[in-house]
Amino acid sequence: MAKAPTFFSKLLKQILFANRKPFLYYKLALILFVGFVILFQVFMLRAALNGEKGINGANGTDVARSSFISIYVIGNKGVGFSLLADQPGLVYFLQGFLSFIALFFLVFSTSYNYIFWITTLAFGSLGNFFDRLTSGSGEVLDYFVFSGGNSVFNLADCCITFSFIGLFLSFLIQFFKEMKQTKS
Repeated sequence: MAKAPTFFSKLLKQILFANRKPFLYYKLALILFVGFVILFQVFMLRAALNGEKGINGANGTDVARSSFISIYVIGNKGVGFSLLADQPGLVYFLQGFLSFIALFFLVFSTSYNYIFWITTLAFGSLGNFFDRLTSGSGEVLDYFVFSGGNSVFNLADCCITFSFIGLFLSFLIQFFKEMKQTKS
């Protein structure tokens, strides 16, 4: 008599299905390339701009200006707009959890439409997480500000934001494609 499949055997089967060749090669190439580019930039910019920072907007340094975007360096102990700056444990948890969820979806994703966005989300989140972890003071370095704006952000923040926008648009496109096929 055949044994009923267990949760773990079903999970393994799904992982193997989601990571079959050539899809696995596509995922790995994207992970290596996007992950390297994002993490390299996060740490190179931190190394280049680390001496120019102020904490949570205080004593920030105006490094460069243009008509579109400027480099104004501050340290940020919180998440977007310095939210939760006084709760470092929660900030670490949220960034770690976002990284874990994105990597989890990356392992199980079977759609080419979402892989780039999930990879960018995962490594943007990991970039902020590792930046905060290695800073010594529990902060990320924020350095970009649009002209006329007052919100300062970093490359990892851009990756996270564009990933959510890209995922949302990909879901919408997929939804409308399925609706069109259903009507046919």
